[in-house]
Amino acid sequence: MPDTTALSAIHRDCFMPGWSEEAMAQLFAIPGTLAFVASGNAGFGILRIVGGEAEVITMAVLCRRRRQGIANAVADAMLHFAKACGVKTVFLEVRKGNEAAAALYRKFGFTQMSERKDYYHNSDGTTEDAVVMKKTL
Repeated sequence: MPDTTALSAIHRDCFMPGWSEEAMAQLFAIPGTLAFVASGNAGFGILRIVGGEAEVITMAVLCRRRRQGIANAVADAMLHFAKACGVKTVFLEVRKGNEAAAALYRKFGFTQMSERKDYYHNSDGTTEDAVVMKKTL
């Protein structure tokens, strides 16, 4: 099992509310769920593989370590691993307003499939749509 304490701390640095250690541990109890950690716990991605499909559950890079290629390294590692495992299609959701993340995913060949209305719930009570993206390996 990955270091859920470290992953939870990174996630809380990036998202409101971030995922707790317990939530992380529950996530990794699900078969096929893997962590890809980069640069001494500066960033990570979580990928779940089921059959010939995979889903990027989350990606996070510490705010102070952004724009250093960490997200690129994590995305590249996840996609190469998925392909080596025989995955044919990778899916993810990204906040509609998170253009930096969407640009990263487009750079890796993800394309928009659809949107999910009010998918994300913010701490101030507002919601945001999710953009569903897909990549064929």
